[in-house]
Amino acid sequence: MEKTIKEIHSIAKEIAFMSFKKSFSEIKEIGLHPGQKAIISAIKKNEGMSSKDLVKLSKREPATITKTLQRLELSGYVIKKVDSNDKRISRLYLTDKGRETYKKIKKFEEEQLEKFSKILDQEDIDTLYNVLIKIKTKLEGDKNEKDI
Repeated sequence: MEKTIKEIHSIAKEIAFMSFKKSFSEIKEIGLHPGQKAIISAIKKNEGMSSKDLVKLSKREPATITKTLQRLELSGYVIKKVDSNDKRISRLYLTDKGRETYKKIKKFEEEQLEKFSKILDQEDIDTLYNVLIKIKTKLEGDKNEKDI
């Protein structure tokens, strides 16, 4: 039976929603909001980065990053340290609490990936990957055309 793009799009939205809902539930148990998870992960992978670097990496608005960092700092997940060479720059680091939280995030992600690996064989993974890259590339191209 042939499927339409509309049906595929609908299923993709359902999967994204279910994944977000599950992730939101897991992240909430840890004590975070969904956006904070990505920021903690980015800082862990790039300890010592500046807020400006984080904005570029996360592709989020500077005000969003500033507010998220303030909340993470107040909650004890992140610490800012002034750059020893340039006092205008603050460097971002995870605290011990932030590192422990990152471990919990990684454990959750690994469990999710394990579930997916039981559903799909390598051929399915390769096919799905190639299709999603095509869609992503097209969407990024459409976005860039509007920016010109």
